[in-house]
Amino acid sequence: MKKWPHLSIFLISCLFGYSTVAYGQSEQNYLLRHVEDVSRDYFYIHLYEQNSDLKLSGMVGGEHQIHYRILGFLGDQFQVSLESVDGITYVTVDAEGLVLNDNEDSTDIKVMWDTVWIDIAVSASSFTSDFILTIKKSTNDIPLGFDLFNRFIVNLGSL
Repeated sequence: MKKWPHLSIFLISCLFGYSTVAYGQSEQNYLLRHVEDVSRDYFYIHLYEQNSDLKLSGMVGGEHQIHYRILGFLGDQFQVSLESVDGITYVTVDAEGLVLNDNEDSTDIKVMWDTVWIDIAVSASSFTSDFILTIKKSTNDIPLGFDLFNRFIVNLGSL
């Protein structure tokens, strides 16, 4: 497990001038922070490894929504799919600097900007619904120099 995984994200925000939330330690290696708000939950996530899968489950309904905010770097590619276990759920993917490709059962995401927060919102209308959200991170296809820079910045937290 990495020591201080949030340190690298803090450094990224300082280097690129992003305003970010304060990060807390977490037992899940991917989870940077969880914020509970009125009828909203926000999970800030960073998938460190290429070719990694993350399965998340939960319940939404009425006005309650869950937002998963994924940290993405230039060239990162993700695939997001939502399975409704009980009821009907909806997923919305939003951010600037992305190329989105909606398929029949998933959404393919490619990051085109240096650093972005990808907002994946899960909701249900009227009644509650259980869901399973799968996020797959695949290898990226960016120039070697920028990939090394991203890895250096992210791995600062393991020092």
